[in-house]
Amino acid sequence: MTDSGDFIEALLTTGEVFAAPPGVAEWYPIADHDAWNAQALVDPLAWWHRAAEDLAWEIFPQTAFAGAMGDPHWYPDGRLNVTESCLDRHARTHPTAIAYDALCEDGTERAITYAELLAEVCRFANALKADGVRAGDRVCIYMPLSIEGIVAMLACARIGAIHSVVYAGLGPTALRDRIDDAGAEVLIVADLTWRRGKAVDLKSIVDQALAGLPQVRRVVTWRRDPRSTKGERERDWDEFLAGMSAICAPHIVASEHPLFILYTSGTTGK
Repeated sequence: MTDSGDFIEALLTTGEVFAAPPGVAEWYPIADHDAWNAQALVDPLAWWHRAAEDLAWEIFPQTAFAGAMGDPHWYPDGRLNVTESCLDRHARTHPTAIAYDALCEDGTERAITYAELLAEVCRFANALKADGVRAGDRVCIYMPLSIEGIVAMLACARIGAIHSVVYAGLGPTALRDRIDDAGAEVLIVADLTWRRGKAVDLKSIVDQALAGLPQVRRVVTWRRDPRSTKGERERDWDEFLAGMSAICAPHIVASEHPLFILYTSGTTGK
């Protein structure tokens, strides 16, 4: 009888090597992946310190790691805002390059450049600030996979707020639990999505989840169904962003400032 451990180990090694598509070398910074891994093994801390150079920092860290496995601290003396690495540096060097080419649930395609994405993120970040959201505040995001969802996440990061993404389609109890667990006072949602060609009414799920959650003071809705109703604490996406500047200075935080909350599982996250 074959030892199960040997069988599992055998599954981990295929022996197959797949060449990267043509053109990858133009943007992929690692010429030799094996050599890259070998360098990391020689001096891991030095390797991680060099890796930090690939990010945009307000204060570059002098220490890569401090503490121990039970109490780890990465780049403890560094300060940054991660959206500068995601957006600003690309918008400066290649503003018209496509940041996202999104295939929507209904089959339509949308593209957004780095310059356009940065402007939208800044507008949403300014709207959140104007509505009282500050660094460290929690914001729950209940949206389909969309450019708007990306804008919401990056806007939270821009101002140091902590976002918790909830899979759009989870029921009202799961959504309520996640809002409550995070202590979120702001919820960013869509009223409608499509799955396998069928419309999914997210608004009714949101309304049920919010029943008995008076601490949620604001709901920002990306409205796609003109027939959906509007609640008392609700603002439409376009209305929320109206008049907001496309420039928002990033809020600089410590390197270990929480970026987001993410459940390990949709059903057993707790």
